[in-house]
Amino acid sequence: MQPFTAQFASVEGAAGRLNDPHVLALIEFGGGNGPATDPRRINVDLPQLGNSELVEVWESETPVESGTRGAIAYSRNDQVLLGHLCIDEREFGSLEEASQTAYEMILPFAGELGFPHYLRIWNYIPDINGEVDGVERYKRFCMGRHAGLTSFRFPNNELPAASGVGSPSDKILIYFLAARDAGIQLENPRQVSAFHYPLQYGPKSPAFSRAMVKDWGAGKHLYISGTASIVGHESRHRDDVVPQLSETLRNLSALVRSAGSEHGVAINSLAELSQLKIYLRDEQHHAIIHEYLQEQLGDDIPTIYLGGDLCRKNLLVEIEALYAG
Repeated sequence: MQPFTAQFASVEGAAGRLNDPHVLALIEFGGGNGPATDPRRINVDLPQLGNSELVEVWESETPVESGTRGAIAYSRNDQVLLGHLCIDEREFGSLEEASQTAYEMILPFAGELGFPHYLRIWNYIPDINGEVDGVERYKRFCMGRHAGLTSFRFPNNELPAASGVGSPSDKILIYFLAARDAGIQLENPRQVSAFHYPLQYGPKSPAFSRAMVKDWGAGKHLYISGTASIVGHESRHRDDVVPQLSETLRNLSALVRSAGSEHGVAINSLAELSQLKIYLRDEQHHAIIHEYLQEQLGDDIPTIYLGGDLCRKNLLVEIEALYAG
């Protein structure tokens, strides 16, 4: 039995989906949905691009339990735990302190509920490319995250897949997926592991894996981190969105091939992915990216386009993906 399915659905009537006890999460985009009064409801403050307004619905085959503990709201079934929190950095001395505190709250939480193995984390960071005392805010976020992970002696070979995207919100949003048993970290042969980046990318390297494979018995999931036009550790095709997109697809293809050949994930091409989230720095690129992806991958993959700043100022597009086999 698969632990959950994830699908995009029309925003119309979305809140009513929470009447279903099998809904693990309702993830909304755009930031205009008001406070999340149900623990299963997550509001991501990024604008949607394109004509269709969508929500993301995670469904469980078994009934879901949900609640809050401190600042963390959560839902779970027998196999997975999904949790999220918002933290206001203005209540702390710095972004580093806020992100460290957030991770020091998250890291013990899942284990206390019986799900000690992190598979996937999403980080939405206000003003990600802004600077404080000459240091980019994403780098400061990474410093705080690293401190939180270090305080729990979190090993590099267990770092989950992750995304880090800029948000217009005034709060940091982090949500995460955890399991009772460990997944398998997957790195990209075309790239230096993010946790081994040289110092030019900040005093502390970004702490995530390129992807994570999880065998659920009834099938395998592949959780692919936010992926961009980076080869080795260097950004490629500065200020040219189509070559950046093409390079990003090559990186995604390398991960898919490795997942199949090394871990038996039953996927042969990007066209078989179950879901794509595409983050664009400039919404004017939406049409050309949409057209290019249709040419390369067809139009069968459920996809959502979101506007947001990315972790490097010279990156224009980032893609994260899910395969649920």
